[in-house]
Amino acid sequence: MRLESMDRVFEDYISTVTGELRAPLRSLLTLARQIGEYDGVMDAGAREYADYIRASAEHMSVMLNDLKRPAAPRATVGESRRSWQSVETR
Repeated sequence: MRLESMDRVFEDYISTVTGELRAPLRSLLTLARQIGEYDGVMDAGAREYADYIRASAEHMSVMLNDLKRPAAPRATVGESRRSWQSVETR
């Protein structure tokens, strides 16, 4: 029962953290895309830097999505012991 409670607290924490990170991340992505689409005078280094910011923000977005995915079911202590015993008897 306590493990289930800890899982809920952890999932709530992850949900809060990812939510808090998404707003500034969206702003970064929007700004980087606007800079990348800018038709004015911009040297290659600035354009490359904007592309780097965009790619990094997109990567972070993927990582946040991965955090929100439900974790694989965890084995109980009893199941873990049984699996170790079955390996030891082979």
